[in-house]
Amino acid sequence: MRRSPTHLVLAAAYLLALALIAFWPSPVDQGIDVINSWPVRLLESAFGLSRPEGYDVVQVAANVVLFVPLGWLAVALTRARWWQVTLVGFLLSSGIEVGQALLRPDRFATVSDVVANTLGTALGALTAALLLHRHERTPTKSRP
Repeated sequence: MRRSPTHLVLAAAYLLALALIAFWPSPVDQGIDVINSWPVRLLESAFGLSRPEGYDVVQVAANVVLFVPLGWLAVALTRARWWQVTLVGFLLSSGIEVGQALLRPDRFATVSDVVANTLGTALGALTAALLLHRHERTPTKSRP
Protein backbone atom coordinates (compact mmCIF):
# COMPACT_ATOMS: atom_id res chain seq x y z
CA MET A 1 0.00 0.00 0.00
CA ARG A 2 1.32 3.36 -0.90
CA ARG A 3 -0.05 6.80 -0.33
CA SER A 4 -1.63 8.30 -3.37
CA PRO A 5 -4.01 11.10 -4.33
CA THR A 6 -6.66 8.39 -4.60
CA HIS A 7 -6.22 7.55 -0.90
CA LEU A 8 -6.66 11.21 -0.02
CA VAL A 9 -9.81 11.52 -2.14
CA LEU A 10 -11.21 8.33 -0.59
CA ALA A 11 -10.41 9.60 2.90
CA ALA A 12 -12.09 12.96 2.24
CA ALA A 13 -15.18 11.29 0.72
CA TYR A 14 -15.37 8.85 3.62
CA LEU A 15 -15.07 11.59 6.26
CA LEU A 16 -17.77 13.65 4.52
CA ALA A 17 -20.09 10.63 4.38
CA LEU A 18 -19.35 9.85 8.04
CA ALA A 19 -20.14 13.43 9.08
CA LEU A 20 -23.42 13.37 7.14
CA ILE A 21 -24.43 10.04 8.66
CA ALA A 22 -23.41 11.12 12.17
CA PHE A 23 -25.14 14.49 12.19
CA TRP A 24 -28.11 13.96 9.88
CA PRO A 25 -31.12 15.48 11.66
CA SER A 26 -32.95 12.16 11.95
CA PRO A 27 -31.75 8.57 12.35
CA VAL A 28 -30.40 7.36 9.02
CA ASP A 29 -32.67 4.31 9.03
CA GLN A 30 -35.81 6.36 9.67
CA GLY A 31 -38.43 5.47 7.10
CA ILE A 32 -36.78 2.12 6.34
CA ASP A 33 -38.48 -1.02 7.59
CA VAL A 34 -35.28 -2.50 9.04
CA ILE A 35 -37.12 -4.70 11.52
CA ASN A 36 -38.63 -6.64 8.59
CA SER A 37 -35.48 -6.58 6.44
CA TRP A 38 -33.85 -9.78 5.21
CA PRO A 39 -30.88 -9.60 7.62
CA VAL A 40 -33.23 -9.34 10.60
CA ARG A 41 -35.46 -12.13 9.27
CA LEU A 42 -32.35 -14.27 8.69
CA LEU A 43 -31.21 -13.75 12.28
CA GLU A 44 -34.70 -14.66 13.43
CA SER A 45 -34.86 -17.90 11.44
CA ALA A 46 -31.21 -18.97 11.82
CA PHE A 47 -30.61 -18.03 15.45
CA GLY A 48 -34.08 -17.66 16.94
CA LEU A 49 -33.64 -13.99 17.71
CA SER A 50 -36.74 -11.87 18.00
CA ARG A 51 -37.06 -9.13 15.41
CA PRO A 52 -36.10 -6.40 17.93
CA GLU A 53 -33.03 -8.44 18.96
CA GLY A 54 -32.16 -8.98 15.29
CA TYR A 55 -32.53 -5.25 14.66
CA ASP A 56 -30.08 -4.56 17.50
CA VAL A 57 -27.54 -7.00 15.99
CA VAL A 58 -27.88 -5.39 12.54
CA GLN A 59 -27.54 -1.92 14.04
CA VAL A 60 -24.35 -2.84 15.93
CA ALA A 61 -22.90 -4.59 12.87
CA ALA A 62 -23.63 -1.49 10.77
CA ASN A 63 -21.74 0.66 13.27
CA VAL A 64 -18.76 -1.71 13.16
CA VAL A 65 -18.72 -1.74 9.34
CA LEU A 66 -19.12 2.05 9.18
CA PHE A 67 -15.80 2.59 10.99
CA VAL A 68 -13.66 -0.09 9.29
CA PRO A 69 -12.65 2.36 6.51
CA LEU A 70 -11.51 4.89 9.12
CA GLY A 71 -9.01 2.43 10.56
CA TRP A 72 -7.89 1.24 7.15
CA LEU A 73 -7.40 4.68 5.63
CA ALA A 74 -5.75 6.16 8.72
CA VAL A 75 -3.10 3.43 8.81
CA ALA A 76 -2.62 3.52 5.03
CA LEU A 77 -2.20 7.30 4.95
CA THR A 78 -0.27 7.95 8.15
CA ARG A 79 1.51 4.65 8.87
CA ALA A 80 0.42 5.14 12.50
CA ARG A 81 0.27 2.08 14.72
CA TRP A 82 -3.04 0.23 14.81
CA TRP A 83 -3.62 1.01 18.48
CA GLN A 84 -3.03 4.73 17.90
CA VAL A 85 -5.60 4.72 15.11
CA THR A 86 -7.99 2.75 17.31
CA LEU A 87 -7.63 5.42 20.00
CA VAL A 88 -8.42 8.10 17.40
CA GLY A 89 -11.50 6.08 16.35
CA PHE A 90 -12.61 5.89 19.99
CA LEU A 91 -12.15 9.64 20.46
CA LEU A 92 -13.89 10.47 17.17
CA SER A 93 -16.81 8.17 17.96
CA SER A 94 -17.09 9.60 21.48
CA GLY A 95 -17.12 13.11 20.01
CA ILE A 96 -19.83 12.13 17.53
CA GLU A 97 -22.00 10.66 20.29
CA VAL A 98 -21.55 13.72 22.52
CA GLY A 99 -22.34 15.94 19.51
CA GLN A 100 -25.48 13.96 18.78
CA ALA A 101 -26.57 14.21 22.41
CA LEU A 102 -26.05 17.97 22.45
CA LEU A 103 -27.00 18.98 18.90
CA ARG A 104 -29.42 16.35 17.58
CA PRO A 105 -32.26 15.63 20.01
CA ASP A 106 -33.88 13.23 17.50
CA ARG A 107 -30.75 11.05 17.48
CA PHE A 108 -29.73 8.47 20.05
CA ALA A 109 -26.25 8.79 21.57
CA THR A 110 -25.17 5.46 23.06
CA VAL A 111 -22.11 3.87 24.60
CA SER A 112 -22.77 0.77 22.47
CA ASP A 113 -22.23 2.88 19.34
CA VAL A 114 -18.85 4.01 20.68
CA VAL A 115 -17.88 0.38 21.38
CA ALA A 116 -19.01 -0.80 17.93
CA ASN A 117 -17.35 2.13 16.14
CA THR A 118 -14.11 1.57 18.04
CA LEU A 119 -14.19 -2.14 17.16
CA GLY A 120 -14.68 -1.25 13.49
CA THR A 121 -11.77 1.17 13.60
CA ALA A 122 -9.57 -1.48 15.23
CA LEU A 123 -10.52 -4.10 12.62
CA GLY A 124 -9.71 -1.74 9.76
CA ALA A 125 -6.48 -0.57 11.37
CA LEU A 126 -5.28 -4.09 12.20
CA THR A 127 -6.05 -5.35 8.70
CA ALA A 128 -4.21 -2.45 7.08
CA ALA A 129 -1.26 -2.77 9.48
CA LEU A 130 -0.94 -6.50 8.81
CA LEU A 131 -1.09 -5.99 5.05
CA LEU A 132 1.43 -3.15 5.22
CA HIS A 133 3.77 -5.29 7.30
CA ARG A 134 3.39 -8.20 4.89
CA HIS A 135 3.93 -5.95 1.87
CA GLU A 136 7.05 -4.37 3.38
CA ARG A 137 8.52 -7.78 4.21
CA THR A 138 7.89 -9.22 0.74
CA PRO A 139 11.11 -8.94 -1.25
CA THR A 140 10.73 -7.26 -4.59
CA LYS A 141 12.14 -9.09 -7.55
CA SER A 142 14.91 -7.18 -9.20
CA ARG A 143 14.83 -6.86 -12.92
CA PRO A 144 17.82 -8.03 -14.96
